[in-house]
Amino acid sequence: MLLKLLILAAVGVMVYRFFGGKVPILDSEKRPKKKKPATEKEETMVECSKCGTWVVTEETTIINGRYVCDECV
Repeated sequence: MLLKLLILAAVGVMVYRFFGGKVPILDSEKRPKKKKPATEKEETMVECSKCGTWVVTEETTIINGRYVCDECV
């Protein structure tokens, strides 16, 4: 009986160490979500309604509610 408890404890310690000393089920709610650095700027890509290429919204013009790239204007 004692041998079974020792083996079970050893397996438990190995699993605990395998997950970096954290219990994933318990720590998932408390863990803060990763945020992007403030220096990174997120760019939104849109499809040009005339030629079909994907461009950044800064390089487009909205004509009649549709995005058109600067090359097609």
